[in-house]
Amino acid sequence: MKHHYNPAHFGIRTKQWKLIFFYGVDEKPGKGAAPTPPAWELYDVKSDPLEMNNLYGDPQYTDIAAQLKEQLKATRAEVKDSDADYAHVAGIISRHWEGGEEEAIRLSHKAARNLINNKRQKGETE
Repeated sequence: MKHHYNPAHFGIRTKQWKLIFFYGVDEKPGKGAAPTPPAWELYDVKSDPLEMNNLYGDPQYTDIAAQLKEQLKATRAEVKDSDADYAHVAGIISRHWEGGEEEAIRLSHKAARNLINNKRQKGETE
């Protein structure tokens, strides 16, 4: 999926929920792509199968997100999915596992502004 510029991520899916953690990239991943900030996404795949409404950060879904994070942490441990060899990834995950939404939102807005500015500099329209 490199051609789609998807940032690195991991997650968990149940019959109803999908929780994804994008740990982003610090560098430009390819032509036309911009650095991506760390971010969480939570979807109710039963009522939103196209995943159009990210519920992460909505107070109504705090408990669900917390339960899924615990399941995700346990599953990663069970399958020995470790970031031990990737200190930079472990640091990003550590900083954004609990909280960090404000920083992720700030970084996301910064990345979006950079992408828009890059397009303008190249004469591309939005």
